[in-house]
Formats: sequence, structure tokens, C-alpha cells
Amino acid sequence: QAFQAHRYVRQHVKEYDAGYRMPPSNYWSRFDEAFYVMEEERREWGRIAADVKSRAALEKIACFKATPEIEETYRILIEEYMADKDATRFSLQKDELARVAKQEQLNILQPLIYDDIALADTMAMNHRFSRLTNGFISPKYTVVYSAQPTTDDPELKTVFDPPASAWDWATGTKANLADPKDRMGYVKEISRDFNKLMAKQRPHMESELLKIRGWLQA
Repeated sequence: QAFQAHRYVRQHVKEYDAGYRMPPSNYWSRFDEAFYVMEEERREWGRIAADVKSRAALEKIACFKATPEIEETYRILIEEYMADKDATRFSLQKDELARVAKQEQLNILQPLIYDDIALADTMAMNHRFSRLTNGFISPKYTVVYSAQPTTDDPELKTVFDPPASAWDWATGTKANLADPKDRMGYVKEISRDFNKLMAKQRPHMESELLKIRGWLQA
């Protein structure tokens, strides 16, 4: 009976699944993509498993308790829910995002990534070359407010530690992205520029954000 059932399923499967098991079908490319993603994920997790420092960082994060930043975020969320004025709610939302950014940068990414001395040294070296050659040898650390990877519009990007003058350029870097104080200063600049663009160029920003959102369905 099992043999007969198996033979029946193989014989009639195309009638019920639109031939998803056949390479010419519309489903086949999706299977191929899924396999590729799973294989890359396996390789990445294998690399992490073989990396003692990465495992130690992940174990440290897994033991995290509720941080002051998370507790403060929930307190602000409650205030935001209870607020009866749009202006008050908007102000609380900005405070909430600031706490979340601090949690992400200092309590998650710092021990997981930036505390790695080799990485910090590499980032500092890249930044020195980038600053000295105006991005010719090494790209600048830049946040671009567009769905495109680059832009020539200076208002649509926030560059990390740009030279403010010829003397500033000649005397070298003033900050390191791996340093929590310098990085949080950069996050503050990004927040400032993002809010300014949402006020001055809202149609552009909303259009670009919708494009980025569409990547989730790609």
C-alpha cells in the first residue's frame, strides 16, 4: 500500500502543485535562491562557530539583562501612548529612537564588533587613507539618504569626521568609528541630518524609504 501511495503521488503531483518540482516551473528559481541563502548562512555560521572571539561575544550578548536604555525606552513608549498632542508624541519618539540607538551601538555592537582591536585598527587605517585621499584609495564612512549607494548631493549624505579646513586635513584624523564616543557623535549627526531632510525634502525621503522597503520583497 505504501508503494502504491508513493507511486500515485509521483504520478499526480504536477496536477496539484503546478509542477513546482520541475526546473521550468516558476517555483524552481525560488528554490535555487533559497538554497543559495541557506548555504551562505551555513558558511557564515560555520565561520562564527570556528571564531573563538565571535563565540565569546555572542555568549556575552546572550546573557544580557534589561539595560537602563531598554528600561528607559519602555518608559518613553508608555508616555508616548498616553500623549494627547502630536508635538509631544513626536518629541517622545525622538527620545525613544535615541535610547534605542544607544542600546544598539553601545550594548550590542560595541562588545560584538567594535571591541575587536584588529577591527578597530583596520577601521582607523581605512579612515586615515580615506581622509587623506578624499576617498580615492579607501571610501569614506558615509550614510547616504537614498536608495542608491552613492550621491553627489552633499545634503543627502553624512560623512564621518570630514576635514573642516586645509589644516584639519593636513593634521589627520580626529575620530575613530570604533570608539563609542566618536561613533555616538556620528549617530547624533545622522539623526540631525535625517530630521532636517524629513522637514525640508519629505517627498524625496518618503520615496527613497519606500524603495528600500521594497527590497524586503525582492
